[in-house]
Amino acid sequence: SVSNSESLALLEAMACELPVVASDTWQHKQLIEHVACGLLFPLKQPVHLAESIAHVFTQRTEAQARAQAGSEFIAQERQLRHCTLSHVELIEKLLVSGSD
Repeated sequence: SVSNSESLALLEAMACELPVVASDTWQHKQLIEHVACGLLFPLKQPVHLAESIAHVFTQRTEAQARAQAGSEFIAQERQLRHCTLSHVELIEKLLVSGSD
């Protein structure tokens, strides 16, 4: 999503060592170093999106290396468990404040 500050789905995909293709929004650039951990394409450019997806399927060894690098980045830098706990805490606070 263009409006999300950080895509949980993107974090999950990287943590699961899946190849990642995402738009080159500021938020995605914070997570994905282009070429090293995944592929970024210009926002609202479907041809570039299609080319990036095709690249993942035609260059599988390369895509797997990026996926592994992304997984390592998440394990070292983002700690998905910590992020998930932060989301749970926020939801709990919102539920408590909403019940007043």
